[in-house]
Amino acid sequence: PTHAGAIEALERIYRKSEHWTPLRTLLEHAGRSGARDQRPAHLCALGELLLERFDDPDGAADAYAAALALDHTCAAAHRGRQALAARGGDPDSLLAAYENEAEVTTDRARLRFLYGELVRLLVERERPEAALAWAERWIAVAPQEVEALEIARRLHRELGHDAPRVAALARLDPLLPAAEQAALRR
Repeated sequence: PTHAGAIEALERIYRKSEHWTPLRTLLEHAGRSGARDQRPAHLCALGELLLERFDDPDGAADAYAAALALDHTCAAAHRGRQALAARGGDPDSLLAAYENEAEVTTDRARLRFLYGELVRLLVERERPEAALAWAERWIAVAPQEVEALEIARRLHRELGHDAPRVAALARLDPLLPAAEQAALRR
C-alpha cells in the first residue's frame, strides 16, 4: 500500500492487535514507497518499533538515518537518535546527536533545551571552550535566561576572560532579585 489513508488504517489495526511483524513490514514499505513527505514519519515509527519491540538498535539507527536523509530537520528522527545514544550510554554519541539537532532546529524552546544539555555535557567532559561557545548560542536565543548567563559568567571566569565576564555580569544584574544583585555586584 502506498495510499496514505490505507497505511494509517493498517498501522492503527496492527498496533491495536499487537501484530508487530506485519507492522514492521508495513512501515518498511511505507518508508520506501509511501508519499515523499510522509516517509520520514514512517521511518521514525519504524525506528521506534525496532527499538521497542524487536530490540534492534542498529535497524533503528538505520531508520532514523534514512529519515534524516529525507528531511534533515525531522525532530522525531533527531530525538530517536538521541534516545539510541542515551540507551547506549556513550556520551560522545549523545553529544553528537544533540549537536546535529541544534544545528538544524528552529524551535526556540527546543534550542534552549539542546543548548543547556550541550553545555552540561561539555562541562562534564572538561571542555570549557566548547561549552562556552554553546552557552553563547544559548544566550543569543534566550537573552533573559539567567541559567545561561550564569554558566557563561562561570566559564569566562574559569577561562580567564575578564571583559566578557563583566559583560555577562552586567546582563545578569537586572534579571536577579535585589538580594542576589548585591552578591553579584560584590
